[in-house]
Amino acid sequence: MSTSTPQARRVLWSTALAAFALTASGCGDISTDGAKPAANSAPEAAIESAPLEGRPDIAEFCGEKEITVALADGFGGNAWRKIVKRQFEKEAAKCPNIKKTIYTNANSDPQKYASDINGLVAQGVDAIITFDDFGPAALPTLKKATKAGVVVVPYIANPGGTPGEDYSVFVAEDTDQVGKEWAGWAQSVLKDKGTVAMLGGTPGNPLSTAFLDGYKKNAPSSITLAQDDPLNTDWTVAGMQQAATGMLTRYPDTGLILTDFGAGIQSLARAYDAAGQGLVPVAATASTNEVGCAWDQLKKNHPSFELFSVEGTTNVSVVALRKAVAAAQGLKNTEASMVQLPVFIDTLNGKMPVCDPSLPADADMAADLTPAEMREIFSN
Repeated sequence: MSTSTPQARRVLWSTALAAFALTASGCGDISTDGAKPAANSAPEAAIESAPLEGRPDIAEFCGEKEITVALADGFGGNAWRKIVKRQFEKEAAKCPNIKKTIYTNANSDPQKYASDINGLVAQGVDAIITFDDFGPAALPTLKKATKAGVVVVPYIANPGGTPGEDYSVFVAEDTDQVGKEWAGWAQSVLKDKGTVAMLGGTPGNPLSTAFLDGYKKNAPSSITLAQDDPLNTDWTVAGMQQAATGMLTRYPDTGLILTDFGAGIQSLARAYDAAGQGLVPVAATASTNEVGCAWDQLKKNHPSFELFSVEGTTNVSVVALRKAVAAAQGLKNTEASMVQLPVFIDTLNGKMPVCDPSLPADADMAADLTPAEMREIFSN
């Protein structure tokens, strides 16, 4: 599988989240063709969670010292990463004393990733936020940068290690909160009676399990879960259709589907078409522009289909930047490092999927950018 495809981001994200999944959760784009002590940084006493709304402005942390900040990508070649880069630059521009921003892209090469981080340290950057696509294998490089006095803030993809010792802090979405949102919507749809199935990603991956665990903690006992573990789709459209076909055979009474592969909904619909059945309601995350543009036709072909999705993962990077800037300035930023993402789609309650035909199919429409800013990214 090429890491140029958006589903590769999800797979890499899941791999890197393994350590976090075991400790904090209890824990792209997705293609439809086939995720410290820094010298002046103190460890956080506990992992807290809070919504994106109501968080502080970066202006509170700009400080007085002139600094250079960097975004280091393990892989930067899809729409999700391009959106993150634009949000990083937009947020950094709000601080007049951030005199320079640097971006590096390792193109899925772990050796280049280590070289990029080492190079940033040699250039004298003050803070690095990073999506570590290589998981714990990259931890020694991040520890080395931290030891050199650079503030290092990984986001979403957890490198393992110990926040506050090996790097400043880890910033990620709150998978329990996503599961809780799913559970509430499932209850409103099924009215405390019915069967739910979870379509996850690769076999045994911690991310899908974390989302499902969040659901289990909040779902009423009167709603049956088809099986205790997610059904595997490999986060590919072929895998989604195959998993859904098997699900319909084993659990024909499934009344609602959970999935962290929202971009695969059209493939899910094809499985229902092949079975001669109407698609049931779906609670998801990780949808894309393509899903929004397909909504009208999906609803026409499957009148019983409704969609609920919790979105906004690109916005997690902005929290990471604020944490990094504050630490580089020797200031305390107490905002929660776990991010509660908003409900972006809820067709039962008038929050309809977003479609912009001028943008790529895999664009994340929940990003905190204007339509003009989004188009600018993909016109270059």
